[in-house]
Amino acid sequence: GGAGFTALHGGHVRVDIFYSGLSQRARHWVSLLGTLVLLIPFLIFFWATALPFVGASWRISEASVEAGGLPFVYVLKSFLLLFALTMTVAAVLHILQAVRGLREGS
Repeated sequence: GGAGFTALHGGHVRVDIFYSGLSQRARHWVSLLGTLVLLIPFLIFFWATALPFVGASWRISEASVEAGGLPFVYVLKSFLLLFALTMTVAAVLHILQAVRGLREGS
């Protein structure tokens, strides 16, 4: 659930070999293009696959088939949607931050 918050605040691991040597304007471009080309398509795919997956689990009130297993598996699977939601919000904010940075820099 905190993936979007961590992404928004730059807490995820990334390779700074090239990024650290870039100007602030170039960093905004990398952030904008990376979000649009990599993160947004991933999120579209994730939403398209997670919604039916979680929906089917809720429809059958899925529980573990193991003896003594978890009774509410569908609730756990719902956290996939929380991840998708927080990452979508983070992606939109990344785009807005990058555009604002590009506008202020020019």
